[in-house]
Amino acid sequence: MQYNSKVNIADLCIARQVELFDHLMDEAERSWPKRLRSQKQLEESCHSLVMRPLSCDILQTAMVPLREQFPAESNCGLIYYEPCSMHVTVFGLPGFVVGGALHRHLERLLMAQTPALRPFTTVVSGLSVIGDALVARCLDKDGKIVRFVNACLDELSEELGDEVLELVRGAELHRSIFWVTLARLRSDLDTDCGRLLLEEVSKRRHLELGVLSFDAVSLSRTNGLFSIDKTTDLSRFELGLLT
Repeated sequence: MQYNSKVNIADLCIARQVELFDHLMDEAERSWPKRLRSQKQLEESCHSLVMRPLSCDILQTAMVPLREQFPAESNCGLIYYEPCSMHVTVFGLPGFVVGGALHRHLERLLMAQTPALRPFTTVVSGLSVIGDALVARCLDKDGKIVRFVNACLDELSEELGDEVLELVRGAELHRSIFWVTLARLRSDLDTDCGRLLLEEVSKRRHLELGVLSFDAVSLSRTNGLFSIDKTTDLSRFELGLLT
């Protein structure tokens, strides 16, 4: 009976994640056309805590039909990420200053928390649109990443208070779900093309893609496009490595 209870709890957790992803996809369709960030805004520097899949093969395969139907070179296209730029944003770090209080606390916190994440794999179940991002939905079956994010945010909030208020507010979705960012919607995306894109993504919202594996969490300086020449890892924490 205890075993069945655990299975039911896991199933309920997955169902809640899927429900939230579906709600966000439905909201994207209802609110289209929407104001999107400009190229200049997407290129602005920022800091984030990220995870990169060890292999992006299943993600590249899933994107082939969309790349063909919505080529990057046209006004119906997207800003597509190369495999090395596909990533999970664990949470963003507004107000981050190298060497500042947030940096010091976060480094210490990550050394303590990352051992709990190994081994870490996730099922990729469908595509979605969140904000201005085209994403692959990840299902946290064991609840590892959700517990990790909540532990980090709660401790940062307790230690730094108002200094991380914007960070904690902006990370609200990351307390419940996570995803791999695959592309960005361009601000000049043709309205009709945008609606068609949302329809095509929605058709794939429950498409089982496979499994992704991760081996590290990185503290990165980057931008909204995760541009290769603008992305630098300040620190890298191997999952499960005791320090």
